[in-house]
Amino acid sequence: MLRAEMRDLPPELGVSGTGFYFQGSNLSDDLFMFMKRRLGPSDGVVAGQAYWLDYTVVLASGASACAGIGGSPGFSVVVKVGGAPAEPRTLLEAVRKVPDWEWMTQVVVRLPVELANAGDVSVSVSLRGVPSVKALVRID
Repeated sequence: MLRAEMRDLPPELGVSGTGFYFQGSNLSDDLFMFMKRRLGPSDGVVAGQAYWLDYTVVLASGASACAGIGGSPGFSVVVKVGGAPAEPRTLLEAVRKVPDWEWMTQVVVRLPVELANAGDVSVSVSLRGVPSVKALVRID
């Protein structure tokens, strides 16, 4: 089960306020959860200008050391933070059978121009919330 919501900070932190709460079971060692927010004029951001993004992340976890096939479920978590000038979108173009391989399904997508020359990227496809295995794809 996945859960993502705003919650009050745990009292043992000694700080009042709210924070983002993420919870998930990483049974396949490839769980990816994220949040996003578009910035605009109400945030002081004006379109067409360049900005330097500076992040501060405070992480609280109740993780304990324990073994797992792909690493410790509590300590093998990676947190990434980033920004982009535009939201990358992938557009589904077609889903069809592969000629001469009718047992195989082909998914054709159009990648956003922002991914040009991205190099090696990990790609998966989700259908009704169930992700496929990841494939490493080189984008030149």
